[in-house]
Amino acid sequence: MADWYLKRNEQITGPYSDQELEDLLTTGKITKTDLIRQGTDRQFQTADSLPEQFSRPHENASYPKTPRHRFDPVNLVLVLLIAVAILIPLLDMQFFRSSGRRRSVTKNHLKQIGLALHIYHEQNTTFPPGALSDSKDHPFQSWQALILPYLDHESVFKQIDFQKSWDAPENRPPFQEEISVYLSPNTSQTRSREGYALSHFAGNKLVLKQNQGMKIRESITDGSSNTIMAVELGEGFKPWGDPSSLTVPSTVIGPGQKSLSRGGNHVLFCDGRVMFVDRNIDPAILKALSTPDGGETIIDY
Repeated sequence: MADWYLKRNEQITGPYSDQELEDLLTTGKITKTDLIRQGTDRQFQTADSLPEQFSRPHENASYPKTPRHRFDPVNLVLVLLIAVAILIPLLDMQFFRSSGRRRSVTKNHLKQIGLALHIYHEQNTTFPPGALSDSKDHPFQSWQALILPYLDHESVFKQIDFQKSWDAPENRPPFQEEISVYLSPNTSQTRSREGYALSHFAGNKLVLKQNQGMKIRESITDGSSNTIMAVELGEGFKPWGDPSSLTVPSTVIGPGQKSLSRGGNHVLFCDGRVMFVDRNIDPAILKALSTPDGGETIIDY
C-alpha cells in the first residue's frame, strides 16, 4: 500500500506507513483540520475521511481521550447500598464503643465518690450529713463539699469558709472550681447560670440527711448492698456546693425520666458498689432500694 503524506499549514510531511499513521492518530498528533493523502498522485483530503481501518483523529487534543462509559443509575444504586451496608455496622460499633467508654467513666467517678464517703465514715464513724444548716434551718454546706479532701481536692476544701453559706460572696471562688469526679462525660453542661460548677450526681436524701450522719450498721438496717447512696441525674443539675443537691432515687429513675446514660441510671450503693439500673425496674423494688431502713425484702432486681 502506498505511503501517506500529511499537509498542515502548506507544509507537507511524509511518507508515513500505515502503522506510523495509526500511531499519529492514536497519540492525537493529527487533528480534523489536517489534510492527508495516500501516495503522491492523489489529492489531499481531510483527516476525518480516512478509511475505517484507522482511528478517528482527535479534535485539538495532544493525548488520546479515554472512552466514555454510559451512566447506569442501577449500578450506582447498588454501589450505594453496598456502601451503606458496610458503613452502618462500623458506625454502630463506633457508637457502642464510645458509649461504653462514657459509661465506664461515669461508673469510675461514682466509685471514687463511694470510696471518699467510706473514708469519711472511717474517720468520723458516720457518713457525712447530706446538708449542713444553721439554727434557723438555713442550708449552709453540702455533702459533696465535705468529702473533697478524700477526692484529692483538699486545696479547694481549705478555701471554703464553713461558717458561712456556700453561696456567700466569700465562698464563690472555691465553688466555681469544677470537680471532674462530679461530672459525667455525657453532657457539656458544667456550670450554672450564676457560674457555679455543677454536679451530675445527687445524694439519696433518705440516707444523706440534714445535719445527721448515718452509721452503716446502726442506721442502714436494710443492708448497705441494698441501699442507694447517690444517683446519676438526667436533668436539674445543681452546683456541687449546693446543700439541696439531694433527691429520692425513685423520683429520677423510671419511664419518662431523663438520664445521661442510655436506658437508665448509674447508682452508687452504700457498700461502694456501682450498678446500672434499668429505667424499667419494678417501682416497688426501686423504692425499697431507696430506703435505708424500710425492712423490705428484695429478692432480685
